[in-house]
Amino acid sequence: MHRELQAKITKLKKERCLDAQKLGEFHSKNQQLREQQKILQEKIRELEDRVRSGPCDRCSVTEKQIKKTNSELEDTNQKNLSVISELEAERKTLKDENRKLSLELERLRRSSSPQNVSSETEEGMIPDSPHRPLSLPVASKMKRRKEQNHVRYAETPLSFSYPEPKRGEPSVPFSCNGKSVLVAETCEMDVTCIADEFRRPADPERVSSDDDKSNRNRSFACVEVVRKKDERRKLKGHYCKECEIYYAGLPEEERQKKMASCSRHRYRYIPPSTPENFWEVGFPSTQTCVDRGYIKEDDQPDVRIRRRRPYLAMFSPKAKSQKHKH
Repeated sequence: MHRELQAKITKLKKERCLDAQKLGEFHSKNQQLREQQKILQEKIRELEDRVRSGPCDRCSVTEKQIKKTNSELEDTNQKNLSVISELEAERKTLKDENRKLSLELERLRRSSSPQNVSSETEEGMIPDSPHRPLSLPVASKMKRRKEQNHVRYAETPLSFSYPEPKRGEPSVPFSCNGKSVLVAETCEMDVTCIADEFRRPADPERVSSDDDKSNRNRSFACVEVVRKKDERRKLKGHYCKECEIYYAGLPEEERQKKMASCSRHRYRYIPPSTPENFWEVGFPSTQTCVDRGYIKEDDQPDVRIRRRRPYLAMFSPKAKSQKHKH
């Protein structure tokens, strides 16, 4: 019994020692936790004081940057709005100007429609003429240029009574012996002298001129303008001497038909005073080419296909020498 009690006592002593060790550990841990709590409380106080004092430096910098960017955006928006308003105002003014110009263009077209023939005289001015065309809008000029398709000529008789020239006016020398002068409907020409050999009498039905202007006495070659299109179409054109000589051997009907179908620059637009051999300058006639040997006709044409014929240069001396040898 005594041994059992001693064993129990030793056992209880060991347990008591262990409990004392555990209490010491718990006490040390409690002390550490209290110290940590104190540190945390101090940090909390510092943070509260910082919050109460105001924002931090970084936050203030970011706020300043945000305010600056917002102000810049507002300024750019204001500038854009001002530029947009200016562009809209300019667009409105341009629209008004465009409307005014279109109305003026229509008015000019309407006003120029009854005066197409009179405006043709200004548009087709000869460069050497003393009269100069007026400066008109480009659109009306383009319209009249499209309408001005043909230039016809007419012959009008001139009176032989020459009044004395007025003081201060230069006297115009006039040495023409003819009774008719070539007249174009586009511009006023200088004094033109027409030889008798090139003069062709005009049909009275196809010559159109104003009675008031023809009755006046003038000391210079007068240009009469044919106003109406139907009368201009009835005007008789002048054939050049080259065409008359070229079609002289044909019958009358065929000759008239050929000369009517002749090129316009020879038939309608060339005055009757075309000099002889005028068209041979740079472009000799067919008969001249034949006489000079430029055009050679084969008396015995080759039966072979034309593309297989040997090429002979017309103007080379070698071809002529080879032909003389044969």
